[in-house]
Amino acid sequence: MNFASAPSDHWYLAYAKPRQEAVACDNLVNQGFEVYFPKIKVIKRGVDEPVTEPMFPRYVFFRPSRASQDVGKVRYTRGVTTLVRFGFELAHLSAEVLADIQALETQNKTATVDQLSPVAAGARVRIVAGVMSGLAGIEGLVSRVAGKRVSVLLELMGRTVELNLKHGDLALA
Repeated sequence: MNFASAPSDHWYLAYAKPRQEAVACDNLVNQGFEVYFPKIKVIKRGVDEPVTEPMFPRYVFFRPSRASQDVGKVRYTRGVTTLVRFGFELAHLSAEVLADIQALETQNKTATVDQLSPVAAGARVRIVAGVMSGLAGIEGLVSRVAGKRVSVLLELMGRTVELNLKHGDLALA
């Protein structure tokens, strides 16, 4: 099967080995391919700051930088498991779709913790991490969200108690 006639306006997908996306990207760049590996910020449980992780784990977008470049060689690139395909056809994206993904990635990079968190004032939440995570059936109401902390009103022993917790310690109820 010859992939040499790959149009340069299409982006293809390589499926990388687990946690070797960076290795695959470096090797594809060394072979002369254009590479894009989008990342996003997310809030993880028990972590104060948002962490950056792959938008599409194990998937790397690439395209030939010249018309004569053989896409089939990507299958044998270090860090790559296979090329993504549908039947005999290689999966590809147009440049417009990739531009939309890049815009989403750029928007996410500037997002604050408040914007990344699904928790908002008035939401019902449960505690899923931290000291109080083991208490079954405890749900609270978010009274306010301020930076890295969320104020939650809980009903404990007949009293309303306000706790300040991390975004990552909460999940929507």
